[in-house]
Amino acid sequence: MMNDNGISRMPTITALGRYRILRRIGRGGMGDVWLCEDPRLQRQVAIKTLPAHSQSDHEYALRFEREAQAAAALNHPHILPIHDYGQQLLPGTQSITYIVMPYIGGGSLAERIAQQSANNQLMPVEEAITFLEQAAEAIDYAHERGIVHRDIKPGNMLLRNDNWLLLADFGIARMLSSSDHLTQTGRGFGTPEYMAPEQARGKAVPASDNYSLAVIAYQLFTGRLPFSADTAYAITIQHMTMRPPAPRQFNPAISPALEQALLLGLAKQPAERPATALAFVEGLQRELAHAPFAVTLPSTPSEPTQTLPARQPDYVVTDQNYNVTEPGPIAADERPPQPEQPTTEAISKADRKRTGISRRRVLVSGGAALALVGGSFGAWTFRDQLRDAIHITLLPGTTPTAQPHPRPSPTPDPNGPALILQGHFKPVTSLAWSPQKNMLASVSDDDSLLLWDIEQLYQQRSAAAKPTPTANKTITLGNTMLLGWSPDGKMLAVANSSLEAFKNTGITIYAGDLSGPAPGYENTLEINSLSLNGIGWMQKKYLIAVANPIDTNKNAFDLWIWDTTQPKQAVTHVALPGMLSPALNTFPPVLATPPDGSMMAFALTNGLSMGQVTSANNKVQWKANAGLLTFNDPLITGVNALTWSPDGKSIGALNNAGNSTMAYWNRQGSRWQSSAKVQVSATLTTMAWCPAPTSSLVATGAGDGSVLLWQPGNETQPTRTLTSGGMNTPVQTLAWSADGKWLAASYQDNFGTILVYSVPSF
Repeated sequence: MMNDNGISRMPTITALGRYRILRRIGRGGMGDVWLCEDPRLQRQVAIKTLPAHSQSDHEYALRFEREAQAAAALNHPHILPIHDYGQQLLPGTQSITYIVMPYIGGGSLAERIAQQSANNQLMPVEEAITFLEQAAEAIDYAHERGIVHRDIKPGNMLLRNDNWLLLADFGIARMLSSSDHLTQTGRGFGTPEYMAPEQARGKAVPASDNYSLAVIAYQLFTGRLPFSADTAYAITIQHMTMRPPAPRQFNPAISPALEQALLLGLAKQPAERPATALAFVEGLQRELAHAPFAVTLPSTPSEPTQTLPARQPDYVVTDQNYNVTEPGPIAADERPPQPEQPTTEAISKADRKRTGISRRRVLVSGGAALALVGGSFGAWTFRDQLRDAIHITLLPGTTPTAQPHPRPSPTPDPNGPALILQGHFKPVTSLAWSPQKNMLASVSDDDSLLLWDIEQLYQQRSAAAKPTPTANKTITLGNTMLLGWSPDGKMLAVANSSLEAFKNTGITIYAGDLSGPAPGYENTLEINSLSLNGIGWMQKKYLIAVANPIDTNKNAFDLWIWDTTQPKQAVTHVALPGMLSPALNTFPPVLATPPDGSMMAFALTNGLSMGQVTSANNKVQWKANAGLLTFNDPLITGVNALTWSPDGKSIGALNNAGNSTMAYWNRQGSRWQSSAKVQVSATLTTMAWCPAPTSSLVATGAGDGSVLLWQPGNETQPTRTLTSGGMNTPVQTLAWSADGKWLAASYQDNFGTILVYSVPSF
């Protein structure tokens, strides 16, 4: 099955021009990548297909050809070359354009960063400077020829097996959207985490690419991005208005001068940044040359000789642009020209071409020189082993390098986690338990959906063994993913709550074991909206979603309803009249249903609204059944979390602006009455009521990483505080198992950490 960008609907297409399609090897917001065979030259190539467009769109066709020709004219050792380009007509009125490139198999810089993060390590300094310098040379070369990339990010930096970087996707942004359109809409085209302020306003300039490179440098030296939030919009606003956090607060080994060099590249005004990308990197190199640390290899006289490992696959799983999932060789004629391998003497004299830190510097330890040679002889694995051996040796009087977030470890503390799950490379945005068994689903913006068999993992737990998921699925719907199990546990809905590269929001429904799509739901359920604000299940069969409409002038939400017992039945779409815009201090706005699915509540700026789905004469409708529930405090606006009691007779809400406030309402017949409003000094981030009928516990996550358990009606102090096993980042989500036995918490760290607590004894 091929992807939805035009090919998937035409399964008979087996070729693009003269190139025979072998398999898809990557997918992303700007297009898919296919491994293809060129029968004329008898070689394998990678072909990027762009989203389908109308055959009558002559303006797009001209823009595509113009930008493809300009990108193909770039001839630089660190730019991925373009072999060919073309257009494939599809039956009907659609066509797709494609770009033919070398098939490179060493992964991407995004993959390398993720590996370092998973190992709780920062990238070695020399390796980081190597990549930054190569990328800067490519960027400056393109700028000298009048080409702005517009999407500089680690995922577009492909790596050969000899640490040789190739910058990809030149011209893609301009192929997909005209500069006039960007200016009119005020939107920039790129990746929000790496986008310069002026580019977000639709005015990309060469300095915008340099800003993106500075974001990557910040990430390499600190282990985190300068700005992060739940939505692309929020991240963009931060880039435009906020000062980046001081790098030294995440890595104290960074000197003040190096910190200033990093921040100079992130100046809000283009004119305040270094004039070129290479000038920025050279500024880093100058400060590193005087930094109070040096990169070395540890050595002991008794150390055995390093043995080269067996040959490994030439590529590994990469990010959304080159998401390779199968090992395979890289054709010899597809490798860019190999640089001449210098001798040790040449390196020591000639290759220190700028200041102190060089690209191919040989590391000497114990009197023996260790040189890495490019090529296919197990370079990937050997490089990883070398990387793991490299460490930072501090000079006297300095402090050790601090990792951005310490990886937690199991603890004998009875209030500590029973299991620590780390299978994602980005923070987990949603957790959900199967209603029928203790199977936990987790999803992250690293495009992965995982299932964890908690009972089995707990029985097999071991200090030496890392818990592994039972099943996993790669997903590329969008950002800030949301989860929702069907009441029978047979279906798991996955939704993107914010747009990615101008895609529609949508929901994919998988079988409960992730073996494939649920029967009748092979295609994504697309929602014509700006953002999806929450999903849930009602009356055991209705899948519901609340979304912001495309028409931003409407002061209302849209409610989408699917009867999952009738997959072929059209979706019901109704307006929720009179609803105000969602709270600005949280995203996505919360939506919750009680365990029996009898009602739905969702958050507004000034309170909560609730109602239920009804069906009459084969027509599904929405019926509001309560007035607006408020905190009765004009200073409290917005809701950060919303949760139901097991019997559906009480509802709790959390606001964390200033002092955190928990509020509860009880149902008295058809009326709802406020029962408690409690302010706490701790910064609370999320809230979840235990669904077990015999439990009355409410859990809240805190900004310091702890989890607090409360008894409603007795909120003077928490019943118990669960320790985080070393985590000190805010709790992002909480989820209870249906039987109340387990409580899972995810954290805002790049290890995708999930702590699972055993709750019965509490």
